[in-house]
Amino acid sequence: MKTSFFCLLLFGLAGSLVQAQFDGGNNTALAALAALPQDCQDSVLRLSADHATPNPATWYAMARAGGTGGTLRSLQITDAKVVSNKASLNLVALARNPTPVDQKKVLLDSPRVYDFAQEYCTANSGTLASASFALTQGGAGAVPLWEIWCYNASGTELGYLKMSALDGVVISTKGFSNTP
Repeated sequence: MKTSFFCLLLFGLAGSLVQAQFDGGNNTALAALAALPQDCQDSVLRLSADHATPNPATWYAMARAGGTGGTLRSLQITDAKVVSNKASLNLVALARNPTPVDQKKVLLDSPRVYDFAQEYCTANSGTLASASFALTQGGAGAVPLWEIWCYNASGTELGYLKMSALDGVVISTKGFSNTP
């Protein structure tokens, strides 16, 4: 009986988390990833956005068209639609030899990540007005990571968070002495 209750509770939480991924409209990170062309779906090296409140106007993706050996592409996504798809000459990205983001491990969408950032700002007597996001992965077996830069209404940086995109565990912070 206890096992059945635990399973129901676990499945209920998992269902809530999956639903939470898609809350927030068309400008969430997961909506942007889903909008990418098929040949870029499994080779996203970085997804980023600026001026999120929590949803930005545009997401920027760097991906390899056709997989790991494919052409480096720079894409812009607005309202879950690719509005620009160009060849990229980003030599820094090529030199870093980044690992594609394992999207199955991205369980926290950008609105929830923004909520985490807001909690940190509040705990440190700051008011979050906007955030910049970057989603990357540091290696084949690594967990995808969110990096979040937090800004107040005048555009001054309040702090920085690095957290797991899988479970929200905060890995590092800068500018935040208090934890929520």
